[in-house]
Amino acid sequence: MPRDADGNAIITIRDFNMRKRVFADPTTGAESMKVDGSATGVDEEVWNGEAAYWADPSIGSKTAGSARTGSFGWDTGVTAQNNEVKFTRSTPFQPSSDRIEGWINLQALPAGVDLQARWELANSAKGNGVVLQDYLAHQDLGVWQPWSIDIADFNLPASDVDEFRFRTLNGPGADYWLDDVRLVSGNPSKVFRLAAVGTGEWILEALTLILVAPDTGWDSNSFCHIAGGLQNGLQLRHRDLAGAQNYWKLIAQNNMELFGQFDPVVDTAYNDNTRQISFVLKPGDATVKITANDVLEFLVKDDLTGLVNARAFAQVGILVADS
Repeated sequence: MPRDADGNAIITIRDFNMRKRVFADPTTGAESMKVDGSATGVDEEVWNGEAAYWADPSIGSKTAGSARTGSFGWDTGVTAQNNEVKFTRSTPFQPSSDRIEGWINLQALPAGVDLQARWELANSAKGNGVVLQDYLAHQDLGVWQPWSIDIADFNLPASDVDEFRFRTLNGPGADYWLDDVRLVSGNPSKVFRLAAVGTGEWILEALTLILVAPDTGWDSNSFCHIAGGLQNGLQLRHRDLAGAQNYWKLIAQNNMELFGQFDPVVDTAYNDNTRQISFVLKPGDATVKITANDVLEFLVKDDLTGLVNARAFAQVGILVADS
């Protein structure tokens, strides 16, 4: 706590006004998250163990036991700190796809160790690296799960790249399998953002997610009533736009994860055979600060058009001088 020359505590009182703010598409202003964010086309295969696409990494090996589909997957083995598992394209290019995606099966991931995904050109890093765990719903071992990263998240410069790699950071011991890595487009991820205006600073008090869907089929493995759940999951993240850093994230692929990470506070059955649940997230003693650069985002990377409605809003405290 700061003190003056006499040792007295200096206390700064800041007044906040409570306001409601809605998550919306930053480009169009649309608020409904009942949209299709699923990729519809493969632009380029990066690696799938079956054909000669991008060159194999120098770390690990192609094995039958590490295959998700087909005959082979890539088994990294136990990696050392700063090891790079790198797929290399024969010619440099500027990625024009919406995202890069694939599947990973974690065999070991010691506490504190990160897997960083990044683009390079001739072994020189380009743009920002992102932590792969920020794009995974969980870190269970021995389970195949998808990852999907928007190309925009890398903040790539207007220059070519020819390598996509995973680097083991903050310690050794990461061991994982990779398969079905590809560049995809067709339906860009739909972003619904909450950001302060100008130099304003908002403090999150509560976030509310409202989902409406037919009232049958709500089992633990579905998402609302969508059978089998979502491949990529509805994603909520607190993000630094400039540095491509996620402060924290929540990903819900199914109802178990949805109900487990958000608090269902209102469950309404309508007479048209639909069900509405309002989910709330409150930071508690933590402070979630929202600025023009540090934003909250919902990402839709699957087809949610089967829902009746999906929206999100937040109660925020806005500094009186900025209100």
